[in-house]
Amino acid sequence: MRDKASPIKVGIIGCGRMGVQGSKHDEALFPECWKPLSHKSAIEKIANTQLVALCDADTSAKGKLPRELKQLPFYNDVLELLKNEEIDLMCIATRT
Repeated sequence: MRDKASPIKVGIIGCGRMGVQGSKHDEALFPECWKPLSHKSAIEKIANTQLVALCDADTSAKGKLPRELKQLPFYNDVLELLKNEEIDLMCIATRT
């Protein structure tokens, strides 16, 4: 059981625009009530959360990550992520 004083450890599946790639250009297109636009941006706005791992089936996705995310553990297989990381909350940002 998670210690309530420790941050909620979050993982994101899907590292494209909706997952982590939101941009200032996108932010300018939409009204404030639609923001944040990406899962990463939403996690950053929630107190006591910590993004700890990323996953994308696209093997080239890691190279497209913003610099500040490249140090996080990155997986191409969600089962490997779940086996190797302690995750309290998983965000899924993939196409249906």
